[in-house]
Amino acid sequence: MLKRLRRRGILHTAETVFNRLVPKWLFRFSVGDVFDLDFQLLQESAGRPLSGDGSMACIEDENARLALREFTWNSVPLESTQDDFGYAVLKTSEVDSPPDPAEGYSYVGGVWAGTGSFSEADLGFRIDLQPSQAWLYCAFVDREARGGGLYKKLLGFVAEDLQSRGYQRLSVIIQPWNKASIHVHRSLSRRRVGRVCVVKLLGFAWVFCSGEISQTKRFTASIEGNPVILMV
Repeated sequence: MLKRLRRRGILHTAETVFNRLVPKWLFRFSVGDVFDLDFQLLQESAGRPLSGDGSMACIEDENARLALREFTWNSVPLESTQDDFGYAVLKTSEVDSPPDPAEGYSYVGGVWAGTGSFSEADLGFRIDLQPSQAWLYCAFVDREARGGGLYKKLLGFVAEDLQSRGYQRLSVIIQPWNKASIHVHRSLSRRRVGRVCVVKLLGFAWVFCSGEISQTKRFTASIEGNPVILMV
């Protein structure tokens, strides 16, 4: 138990338990470090070839995207993610024989890349992205598949695909006490952009930023209708 706590991070575990006990409409406190990931490092760490690896794909079928949202615990409002890219690692048995939609879709890992803007509706802020910038979020890998470099390989595939679409920058926000996630993303980043700190009480939110992150304001009394806008 203690070994597991050290691996995940005591603060990260405490936050997870707290968020399960306290309703999100009542109170939330969140801190995140923003990193710019390095496309070259992503592709080098994944190994090659990537584009020819049939176990990975950018999911376009609507039903498959819905299944990927569920698999990755993606609760970002559907209407704000229509143009986002969903990437998945398919189960080996489905690489050569795509699953029948009626039987459902099976994934081993997945992650999303947002474009245009990214809304943290529950926390009262929205990140406006540059035209050549994508935002990484909602990554998830099956427990049985963790520890073997699968996530890094998926990120390499994501980087290669985004570059082919004209994106030159990939950013991500990670909670500093999530030790495993910080370790992976920091090792694949070219710089730490800054930090975002949010306190939300009922329908009010206070947002504080540091580093190279700018914002339109620090407070909103309408977290959904009038969010704080961030530029990263």
